[in-house]
Amino acid sequence: SSLTPRPTGGISPIALPVLESLFTGNLQEARKLVFSQMLVSGQAAENGGSNNFIIGKRNQRALQVLSKSVDQDNCKTNALLYGGMHCKDLHRRLESMGYVAKKTEWRTAWSVD
Repeated sequence: SSLTPRPTGGISPIALPVLESLFTGNLQEARKLVFSQMLVSGQAAENGGSNNFIIGKRNQRALQVLSKSVDQDNCKTNALLYGGMHCKDLHRRLESMGYVAKKTEWRTAWSVD
């Protein structure tokens, strides 16, 4: 890379790929990188405050529907799809209901190539 962060400061490692894309004229790549940083920054900002309340309520409702499906509809196989910000709370709630994780699988929803 022609741009390297200095150990004592300088260019941010996060900004570095964006700057390289701009300097090489690859505006599409720069847009992708900026968009991905906006998403990550937004998720980091949402990790506290009232958004945790909203996530908790959504998780609570999802688990109510899951429980109904298991108990009343006698479903043996269920899928619970959720985003990354829901993981910690859902994991805690599922464990408190007696569920045990057997397998963890990461599926990439989108990537910046």
